[in-house]
Amino acid sequence: MALLNGLGQAATIAQLSGLDAFGLTSMIMKAVHTVRRNKKACKQLEQRVQMIADLLQSIEGSEMMQRPETRRPLNGLEHTLRRAYILVTSCQNSRNIYLFFYGEKLANKFSEVQNSIDFYLQLFPVLSHIDTTRLLVRILNGVHPPQNEVIFLSFLFI
Repeated sequence: MALLNGLGQAATIAQLSGLDAFGLTSMIMKAVHTVRRNKKACKQLEQRVQMIADLLQSIEGSEMMQRPETRRPLNGLEHTLRRAYILVTSCQNSRNIYLFFYGEKLANKFSEVQNSIDFYLQLFPVLSHIDTTRLLVRILNGVHPPQNEVIFLSFLFI
């Protein structure tokens, strides 16, 4: 039985490996609606995943998504979302006897995943600040008024 369960999880991980964070958030939110066990923990996880989905949608297609310093955290987030999906799907068909023996371990896994998602939620403002700062620097470096305008503008403020 444990071997089959391990093979099932390995197959699920292989299927999820090609998905990005957008696809994973959608799959998690759909899967939460079909769980039979641990509904409260799954709903809490769904709320966090919804926040991630909203934030990802706001930066979708931006050049920020292409930078290596932004891609690394997004890759980590995708790994965490894969773990979250596996947890949620494990609550869809779990038997009472399974939960009796592995309930504490499952609760710890939910806690770990939620903490990891919280960590990535805290990174979004930092990444946004860095992106905004880069944009402002680019704008300021791109706008070089002629010397006469600078003298004229400084004269206005004296």
